[in-house]
Amino acid sequence: MDQNERAFWKVREEALGKALKRNNMNLHVCESVEEAQHFFRNEVLKDGVSVTLGGSESLVQAGILKLCHECDIRLLDRWDPSLTPQERKEILRQGFFADVLLTGTNALTMSGELYNIDGNGNRVAQLAFGPDKVYVLAGVNKVFDDEASAISHVRNVASPANVVRVGAEKTGCRAAGRCVDCKLPNRICCSFLKTAFQRDPDRIHIVLVEDVLGY
Repeated sequence: MDQNERAFWKVREEALGKALKRNNMNLHVCESVEEAQHFFRNEVLKDGVSVTLGGSESLVQAGILKLCHECDIRLLDRWDPSLTPQERKEILRQGFFADVLLTGTNALTMSGELYNIDGNGNRVAQLAFGPDKVYVLAGVNKVFDDEASAISHVRNVASPANVVRVGAEKTGCRAAGRCVDCKLPNRICCSFLKTAFQRDPDRIHIVLVEDVLGY
């Protein structure tokens, strides 16, 4: 970001932080992915903590997934190529009992709400109820003014892009480039979650990076 863009985002970040606080969620702003890596290394990925992961291109692009493998933590790594399908399913189940969930979000609104679509359902399920601490990494491209624009982005941009990323074939959005509410077996938008409020004010932490991350 240049100086003018950063000044613009400082105003929005202040308003976003207040909106999230009203919903009992917390905002941490990082000016770069390097600053985000420092935050996660020193504040989240502490010795011995158990960590589960939600599928997130943002975590990959920001180097947080790589960082997880470098830190002395108990990582529930669902992408370990040595796992059998049954072992991978068991890793997803164990994630509910992890200390920390690291994930991205499909969209975040200026009213302080998160919007997410999931295929397996483990990510949105653990976001709603699971680990005691949740850290959500997001680039500024995930911030939208209102619910309608957030939902439109999730359905018509994020989901088709993620279909390509995971290599899913024969989905309606892959063919059309937008959501057509298909009923095909490889559909990845199966479970929808709006996170509007938290009872525990120290559970969900949004780490916003002043950069573009994910879709």
